[in-house]
Amino acid sequence: MTMDKPTTELARREVVTGLRITVDGRVQKIDIPDNAILDGLYSAIGGRCVDVVRLTDQLDMWVDDGAMFTSDINPLATTLAHHFQSDIPARYRQPYFGTAVFLSVDQDTGDARSLIGAATLTATPGLTRGAEGFGPGSGAKACFYWSMACCPP
Repeated sequence: MTMDKPTTELARREVVTGLRITVDGRVQKIDIPDNAILDGLYSAIGGRCVDVVRLTDQLDMWVDDGAMFTSDINPLATTLAHHFQSDIPARYRQPYFGTAVFLSVDQDTGDARSLIGAATLTATPGLTRGAEGFGPGSGAKACFYWSMACCPP
C-alpha cells in the first residue's frame, strides 16, 4: 500500500513575507503562515495584543499594544512611520515602542499580504543601527530608499 502526498489546503501553506524591525535596529525578513496571521504577529512582535498603523494604502506597520509600558522606543520603526505620516504635523506624531512588523495590505479586503522588496532590503549591507545612530549613512537611509521604491507616501 502506498500513500500519496497530502494535497489538502493545510499541506500547501502559503506564507506572508514581511520585515521585523527590533528596538536595536535589526531588520529581519520574516515569513508568517497565511492561515495564522494573528498568531504569527504575536510571535514576531512578542506580545498578545497588536495594533496596526496604516501608513499608506499599501503598507501597514504592526506593533505590540502594550510595548509602551514594557519596551523601549523603536527609533528605526518610528522614523519610517513618520516618513509616511508627513501630512501629520511633527508635534502630533507619536513614537512607536517595541518590535514592529511591516506588511503589505490588500486594498480591497484589508488582508495582510507579502511585502514587496522585503528580501532586497534585508540583503542590503549595513542595515543595522550604526554608531552614528539612524541619521544619514545608517540603516535608516537604506530603509528610506526601499520604502520609497516599494510604497511611496
